[in-house]
Amino acid sequence: ELATDMRNAKALDEVTALHAKFLHRMRDRCLLHHRAAVVLDTINKILDLALQARSSFNEYERLVKLCNVEDDAGLDLSYSAQKTIVEKELDRIAKDFHRCTRLLVVVLEKICARGFHPHLEDLLIRLSFNCYFSARLSAPGSVP
Repeated sequence: ELATDMRNAKALDEVTALHAKFLHRMRDRCLLHHRAAVVLDTINKILDLALQARSSFNEYERLVKLCNVEDDAGLDLSYSAQKTIVEKELDRIAKDFHRCTRLLVVVLEKICARGFHPHLEDLLIRLSFNCYFSARLSAPGSVP
């Protein structure tokens, strides 16, 4: 779109205005404006949760190995207690991830339903490829 408009431009001011309009449109399409802050915040939270999950899972793997050694040696169960704490942390991360993903799906469904940003439909399909979130949200007694 920008290339076509640029070819038809007659003056430098027109090129500058077309470029500014294009950048504004790209910012909107990428949901980087203040009205879409919830989307950006949710995506950042999901990425942060992924990092937390990897770190906690590494710790969990380490503790499982230590618990196996501990059981074989008949030692106290301090590693087992630590493992339980990490398991609870992994459960919390999974719940937060599910909550954030569900929120993102709901927001993207509303955006796509209004006809804004049709390019986001692909992202929506990937997030809820089997309509898991849509089905859960429309089921009787489900909590959004």
